[in-house]
Amino acid sequence: MKQFISVVFILFSSITIANPVIETIQLNHRLASEILPEISPFLPKDANARAHDAFIIIKAEAKDIKQIRKLINVLDVPAQQLMVSVLNTDEDLTEHSNVVRWSTHRARNKEHSYQVQGLAGKPLLIMLGQDIPQQEQTLIISDQGNMAVQSTTHILSLNNGFQAIATILPNNQVNIEVHPRFAELNKRNGTVNRSEIISTIVGPAGEWLLLGQIDNQKAIEKSGVTRYHNNRQQQQTLYIKVELL
Repeated sequence: MKQFISVVFILFSSITIANPVIETIQLNHRLASEILPEISPFLPKDANARAHDAFIIIKAEAKDIKQIRKLINVLDVPAQQLMVSVLNTDEDLTEHSNVVRWSTHRARNKEHSYQVQGLAGKPLLIMLGQDIPQQEQTLIISDQGNMAVQSTTHILSLNNGFQAIATILPNNQVNIEVHPRFAELNKRNGTVNRSEIISTIVGPAGEWLLLGQIDNQKAIEKSGVTRYHNNRQQQQTLYIKVELL
């Protein structure tokens, strides 16, 4: 009889332990919608999890919830605050590797600098655009046969720029995923040609990294032949720098 009671008790205890429980875990630094996709691959087969604002609601066995909570604590950390700087210059910064500070007021250097703050892993938009005035003329003829020309100026925006998704790794290396978008006005027909590419840049955080070059070539048309010539002074180089705030 005692053996029978012991067996029943063991079976009952096993069933009790196997029963899932529902627990709500509050996040302190990140949204639940960001954390949930990262922990989902590690959930047991019979476990369920839902995201709601700053809470993750989990239905699982108690021992599994304990492990899930440990994983969430590792992931729920403050996002990196970054400063992304972009420099458009006609000089090669690799030739000035010993220069600690880079001046943006040198008279012989035609350059523009841009800065934006944001979070690591989030798209940061940097616009290098140019607004071009477009003049449109309309011929107006009155009922009396009088003619007049009306001029209207429109602003055409060439939305040049890119999105940068940057993350600083523990070894102080920065990983930058660049989604640029370039637009060029075709002066012959007034259309805008656009192109998009995606690239990844890796290098030390806090240093200027080569992003690309813009070659402002001029076209010379003669006898139906288009010729191009390069002018070093017209070649602009883009550099990007990511710093942890």
